[in-house]
Amino acid sequence: MCEKFKEMVPNVEILQCPASDLDGLTNNSVDCILAATSFHWFCKDQKAIEEIHRVLKPKAMLGLIWYVPDRSVSWIKNIEEMLDPKYKVPKFGISNYGETVLIPLQDHGGFVNEGSDVTSYTYRLELNLTDVIEMYKGKSIIAAAQGAEKELMLQAIEQEMKTNPETKNEEKYIFKFVKKLHWFQKI
Repeated sequence: MCEKFKEMVPNVEILQCPASDLDGLTNNSVDCILAATSFHWFCKDQKAIEEIHRVLKPKAMLGLIWYVPDRSVSWIKNIEEMLDPKYKVPKFGISNYGETVLIPLQDHGGFVNEGSDVTSYTYRLELNLTDVIEMYKGKSIIAAAQGAEKELMLQAIEQEMKTNPETKNEEKYIFKFVKKLHWFQKI
């Protein structure tokens, strides 16, 4: 992914490092930090928030991007709601992520001009049943599950696909994602 980004934007320096250890960057030296589908992994790490704040220039931006399954699609909603209780930490979907993931930034005191947008842009994948199952196997909650528990989740997904009125007589499905953007400005 970084190679493609570098190809598209060759004048932008890309650094890969943990958010809690930005020692390679000097204070007030970064114009923008983007965290794409990752901020939820370190949102509660106060050292990460402090490091991000330290390296951003005054008035620089922190941008957060997520692609989340579009729960306006009934079968996606049903599958996601079936998986939600299995997460040991709050699931960060469009409906609740502002209440949980963003709190450390909102409470920090070093960021202002918070903004957000659920874009009209949706990302769509055309999948067959095997593709849907394989995609869900890659989700952390299923990938981390063991034996029978994993098998039960995958069977429930397959059952949803075979019985939902929108999917039961179809061979291909359109899996939709919605892009959620959030941004903060350093003060």
